[in-house]
Amino acid sequence: MNFSINMGLKLEKSNWFLFGIIIFYLSVAYNSSGFNNADEHFQIIEFANYKFGTTKLDDLAWEFNAQIRSGLQPALCLLFFKLMHLVGLTDAYVLALGLRLIGALLSVFIIRYFVISSKSLIDKKNYNCFILMSYLIWFLPYINVRFSSENWSGLFFLASLALIQFNTYQESTKKLLLLGVLLGISILFRYQSALLAMGVVLWLLIVAKLKIQKITTVIATILAILIVGFFIDRWLYGVYSFTLYNYFYVNIIDKVASNYGTSPWYEILLYIIKAPGPLGIFVFVAFIILIIYKPKSLLIWSTLPLLLVHMIVPHKELRFLFPIANLVPILLVLAYQELSAMVNLSKYRLLYSVALLFLIIANVAGLIVVASKSAGNARVSITEYIHKHYTGKKVNVLYPAGSNPYYDWPFPRNTFYDSREVMLTQIVSIWQPDFIKEKKEGYINLLVISDNEITGPRTIALLNQLHLVRVYQSIPWIDQKIIGLYRASLNDDKLMLYEFRD
Repeated sequence: MNFSINMGLKLEKSNWFLFGIIIFYLSVAYNSSGFNNADEHFQIIEFANYKFGTTKLDDLAWEFNAQIRSGLQPALCLLFFKLMHLVGLTDAYVLALGLRLIGALLSVFIIRYFVISSKSLIDKKNYNCFILMSYLIWFLPYINVRFSSENWSGLFFLASLALIQFNTYQESTKKLLLLGVLLGISILFRYQSALLAMGVVLWLLIVAKLKIQKITTVIATILAILIVGFFIDRWLYGVYSFTLYNYFYVNIIDKVASNYGTSPWYEILLYIIKAPGPLGIFVFVAFIILIIYKPKSLLIWSTLPLLLVHMIVPHKELRFLFPIANLVPILLVLAYQELSAMVNLSKYRLLYSVALLFLIIANVAGLIVVASKSAGNARVSITEYIHKHYTGKKVNVLYPAGSNPYYDWPFPRNTFYDSREVMLTQIVSIWQPDFIKEKKEGYINLLVISDNEITGPRTIALLNQLHLVRVYQSIPWIDQKIIGLYRASLNDDKLMLYEFRD
């Protein structure tokens, strides 16, 4: 018994397999409209929009005035927007899609680079399975297509590990410089990744016993990249500012991050166990196995500082682990190889087979969701549908409080997926006596309500009586069923879009 998926396949050299993976990732990017977390939008795209001249300073998130975000990703975003405008592409939803498509392609090729670099660590019989897992563990495509700081930082970190695993970084100064560049860029995308870089440098020094002169080259290159980032920040904020220090001071010393919630130290462990679904407990156990039996592993040394610090820091979010998500496949395979070397797993063939079948089914279900559902709470998919199907028409969108899909908060303002082309009309409830009076003559009148407000036959009868026809829902039916098995509360985000048809 082993981890193998043979079937005569040579996935490493199969162009058809790579082509299929690219198509799948591009399809995930296409359907994953919107953003997983508000920071992904309001601290990257809106910052770029400000430098583009289409967003006012007063509309930006507080992080801009605090000068705690690196300017690198907004700069790349702005560069992409300007290039797209030169060829006549100005639609906000198309521009956001373009960013995700770039992320999808970048992630596929960096993962491929990492997979090839890991070949010497993986038993031949397990290599095909490792390749499949590296692309297709259900949450990886969703994370990898995001134009977020967590994802792009993680991808450059993954590339740095691949460079080390090829074991050619000591052969020339150029490769040491490249390693420093990759780690430095990873830090610029997300400052917490300095902990990952620290782990890598410590491994090079203590485990790999790299000469101090070469360690110095890597560290000096990282610092040089951070200096470049210092000047990029000058471009973004208009003044010289040490944003990495500002980030540390504001969030750790002033404890501003704690205003957004605090969690006990073990919350990070719960994220690892619970967030990946049935796979989570295997990820946790695999990490423990490698700590015990492979304590000198680059995987352990590079990730442990990040995990330990996030246990200590009061404010915790699942996305803080996204930069190391792509390491889950190799973590699982290496731990399996250690376990199989110690235990005769053939004695547990039936249990193993049942567990594996269950995990495969759960993984396929997860892939269906990430390939068909938009990002986060899926509200942007509602606005995108309105944009695509009612462009050039006068539209009046009615919604109860809490169901506005345009994120029209007073601060920060959503100026990218903005609602200037539609009229927004807030109502108390579809049961209010004068609800029908909120319709506008000469407009296409739409209604956005939460699925939770459709409580039974009486609600459906009212919608029919008002000639409301459902034209879209933010979470597809099949996704809703699967999500209900994973975490039912996620379906509370489901919004329904109705059109009045007299």
